[in-house]
Amino acid sequence: MYVNKIDDLLKIEQSDLKLVSGTILAPVTSVSTPEKAKDGSLVFVSTNEQWNLILCKKPAVIISNESILPATLPKEICVVSTKNIKRAMTYVLPLFDISSLKFTKGIHPTASVSNSAIIGKNVSIGTHCFIGNNVKIGDDTCIGPNSIIEDNAVIGQRAVLHGQVFLGYNCIIGDECNIHAHATIGSDGFGFFTDKQYNHYKVPQIGNVVIGDRVELGAGCCIDRATIDSTTIQAGSKLDNLCHIAHNCTIGENSLIAAGFFVAGSTHLGKRFTAGGGTVVSTQLCITDDVTLAGRSTVTNDITESGQYGGYPLQPLKDALRTISTLANIVDMRKKLNQVLKTLSIKE
Repeated sequence: MYVNKIDDLLKIEQSDLKLVSGTILAPVTSVSTPEKAKDGSLVFVSTNEQWNLILCKKPAVIISNESILPATLPKEICVVSTKNIKRAMTYVLPLFDISSLKFTKGIHPTASVSNSAIIGKNVSIGTHCFIGNNVKIGDDTCIGPNSIIEDNAVIGQRAVLHGQVFLGYNCIIGDECNIHAHATIGSDGFGFFTDKQYNHYKVPQIGNVVIGDRVELGAGCCIDRATIDSTTIQAGSKLDNLCHIAHNCTIGENSLIAAGFFVAGSTHLGKRFTAGGGTVVSTQLCITDDVTLAGRSTVTNDITESGQYGGYPLQPLKDALRTISTLANIVDMRKKLNQVLKTLSIKE
């Protein structure tokens, strides 16, 4: 995959890319960082330091924040401006993305597909996949090798399931979702009744998981099915690798959750919820919309006001940062306090 001419960039819909100088003289087949720029590559430049570095190299295309364009531009290099480099990456990098080439075109002969499954147009199903009874798969969806789609599951259009994804029976994935390798959707929730003799009896988990449109799940995520109703991840939410969503939980729309996030059962997270890595949320809680949790936070009570929080016990983020900075001085403070008590002949 490559960019053959400047029009390939400028015709991207909804982008703010503008040609500032030069043109593309040969196909651009790679993207490089400024530090490793080479002849014929495309480079993103977001700082003045990177501009100074890149001027002694010969990339084919430079895409730069318009606010840092130098007064004199290199004539032999095609320069394109943008208002936001990171947003420009979302438009340009797909032109070089070869990940779709790994999917089998059509249904691989080794795949086991039930006769009752409804398969849409242009669907790719990889080697050794299992597609159960009454499964529905929408148009232009790709399913990677060794994936398992159990009975009555539904997958929307233009979804991508990478290798070794498990989708349990009756579970639903919306349109344009991106589910990375080893994700498990619809495993049993952790539900048991414990008697007085401390024997544990399994409570059957007969609900499902419903994932909305444009959701992304990182590698190794586990989403448990509900006991009776649905565990839900609403549209537009993005989860990093190794996240666990327990049974009966709800993740609100457009949430952004970093790696190693764990939430216990029957907890509701509001819209636009954001969490740093290693964050833990306890069971049967309700967190309102527009809450941000710092990494390694622990939540044990409801959060009823929008804002930024951190630490354990959880505090508003500014207070949590003060607490963290104080902890490093506690040993020294204790020594000094003991000296004061000794000087004043005060016994502990």
